[in-house]
Formats: sequence, structure tokens, C-alpha cells
Amino acid sequence: MFFLALTCGALGDYFFGLNLGMNVVTFLILIMAIPLFFYRIKIFFDKYFLFFLVFLFFQTFLLNYKFIDYQSSFKHIIIVLVTIFVIFRFTRIFITDIDNLFTVYLNISVLTILIGYFQIILFVSLGITFKPQDIFSGLVSYSFENEIIGLFPRPTSIFSEPAHFSTFLLPPVMISLSKLINQKSYFKISNALAVFVVVGYILTFSLVGYYGIFMWIFFLLFRKNQLTLKSQFSVFFLLLFSFYFVFNSNLSEKLVSFKNQIADPSSFEFSHSDLSGFALLSNAFVSYNSLKSSNYLGSGFNSHKLSYDKYILKFFDKDQILMELNREDAGSLYLRLISELGLPGLFFFMFFLYKYKLSYSVQNIYTFINDISFVALTFYGFRQGSYLNVFFIFFASLYYYTFKKYEGNKIKVL
Repeated sequence: MFFLALTCGALGDYFFGLNLGMNVVTFLILIMAIPLFFYRIKIFFDKYFLFFLVFLFFQTFLLNYKFIDYQSSFKHIIIVLVTIFVIFRFTRIFITDIDNLFTVYLNISVLTILIGYFQIILFVSLGITFKPQDIFSGLVSYSFENEIIGLFPRPTSIFSEPAHFSTFLLPPVMISLSKLINQKSYFKISNALAVFVVVGYILTFSLVGYYGIFMWIFFLLFRKNQLTLKSQFSVFFLLLFSFYFVFNSNLSEKLVSFKNQIADPSSFEFSHSDLSGFALLSNAFVSYNSLKSSNYLGSGFNSHKLSYDKYILKFFDKDQILMELNREDAGSLYLRLISELGLPGLFFFMFFLYKYKLSYSVQNIYTFINDISFVALTFYGFRQGSYLNVFFIFFASLYYYTFKKYEGNKIKVL
């Protein structure tokens, strides 16, 4: 049930054409919560989370009472807290069996990559766009195009877009790269399977996804006694392969386009090939103005969409606005935090990353997963902004519990 919730975000509110009235993922999380309550476990309780909740309610419902939609913000807080509780409880139960948990994750990632390969083959040979998520949702999304060197599309597998596909694959890719570069992994994975996973990831051609690879390689190379000659050659050829495809595909055009957008956004003529750039640029302008107008404290939880409506026309004409992209989640967790919770919200997130980061002095499966979770969390924030994303909450819980499990701190229990 958990991995089903982790992978079916592309369905939205629909299942075989039926509108469930809530996101399918939320529906699955609520179902998943039922059996979890029968487990008698100790749940770690952290004082810092209490401080954050006090700030959140004070900042949202007192400081911004004139601006926010009370019902929307309160409802969203409750749903987020329930989702956090369920997923943290799930992780607490399986933290001692983390090797099997990630083995299942690896197996599912292989299946999603196979679907991605099949999408490429089917489109190149027959020109057919195949998306399993369209079958299960009952909706029809965009068709593939020959984006990469004019030959094949960027696969989405069972996800809504390549960037989301690459987000899901990042943890298995980090495990695979660890195996290929250092010949060390805490999970059973062959070199052939590791290559299969890495190539599947590269074929998403997600620039943000490539950032995740480079960040993980940095972790691997700068560990104690990890900078071997073999490692350097492996990294060199991986980077060479990646950059070749980036600059021989439409991704290089997107980089140039994004540069031009920043230089003169008000006169830039946006097209559907500039969707990612427009989404980030427009929401960055909105977030900055929301931050300034709120004295750097943020406009309140789940209020970015109100700020978007208030400020978007200040920078763009109506004919420039493409589908109000990421109006609700800002397209980036960092932009959304700045917009809604201001500098204190961004500080809390950075503090969380700093506080629960394990040191490199000892290497075991918990420090390894802690490293993976750190990269996954920072990577997620660049191109996704939902507080309810199962991937984000799951790796936040892994980050927290691997720290607690390794450190063995005595803390309060619920």
C-alpha cells in the first residue's frame, strides 16, 4: 500500500474516470493508516517539531489572518499532519528492516524503468504514446515528442513528467552509483543491474535529476579513503556521457531559453517548450514579493496561490501566463517556504537537515541511508513544492529515524 501511494501521484483525484474528491495518494494514505494503528510501537517525539508547529499556527492564523483562507489553510495543515504521522509511523515500524524495505524499492524502480524503456521503444518504432497513468486515471495527458537528439522522447514511466520520474529513481540510482564507483553497497545489487538503473535515470534528461547525481558523487568521492583512481574514471565517463546528451538535445535550448527569460521576462514570448523555466521564474517573482510584503515572515501556510493571484500580473501580461503553472505549490519547496513561511520557515528546514545529519566517522547502513535521505530531501526541494508528497515525507522520516537509531538518544515517547 505504501509503495502504491509512493508511485501513483500522477493519477491526481481520478481513478478510472471517477473523481474521488481527494487525491488518490491521500486516499491510499488514509487506508494505510488503519492497520498501522494495530502496531504497538514507540514513536519518537521531537521538541523541535513542537516549536515549528507553534510558529506555524502563530504565523499563519494570527500574523496573516487578513490574507489567508482560514478553511483552506487549516484543512491543509490537518491533512499534512495526518500524512506525516502515518508515514513516520510506517518508517518507525520498518526502520529495523530497512534493507528489505529498500530491496522492495529497488525492485519497483526496475519495473518503472522497464516501462520507461518500453515507452521509448513504442514511440520510436510506432509513434505511439503509452502512459499507464492515463489508463488508470481515465484522463489523457500530453503526447510524447522526439525531444532527445530528434530521435526519442523523455520517458515518464508511471509518473506525470520526467522530473517526477527522476525524483523517484534518485535513491536507487544513488545505491547503484555507490556499487559502481566504490564496489560497496548495503543491498544486493549486481553491476549489470546498477548500470541498468543509472542509464534509465539518465534517459529522463532531467537537469534537476542530473544535479542529484552530481551531488551524490560528491558524497562518494569526498568520503574518507573513497577517492580511488577507478572512482575518478567512473565519474569522468558518467559526466561526459551526461553532458553529451544534454548539449545535443533540446535541453541545451531550454538552458538558453531560461537565461533569456531571466534577462527580460516582461517581453519574453513563452512557448510550451519553456514550461519549466516559466514555472520557476514566475513563482520566484511571486515568492520574493510575498516575502517582502510580509516583512520576511511569510504570508501563511498554504497561501502561495493567493500570493500568485496578487502578484503574477505585476511581472507578466495575461498572454504570457502559461496555464498558471505551479500556482499552488510554487514548483519548488524552497520558493514555497519563502513565500508562505518566510525566512523562519526556510531556517527550520535547513536546521532539520543540519540537526539530523550523521557524521562520516563510522559507515553502516544507517549512515548510508541518512546520506541518501539528505540528498533526496535537498534534491526534492528544487523542482517540487508539495508538502503532501509521499517521497518527501518518507525520506524526511528516514532521515530522522536513521539519526535516532544510530545515535540511540533517549527522547520522549508518544
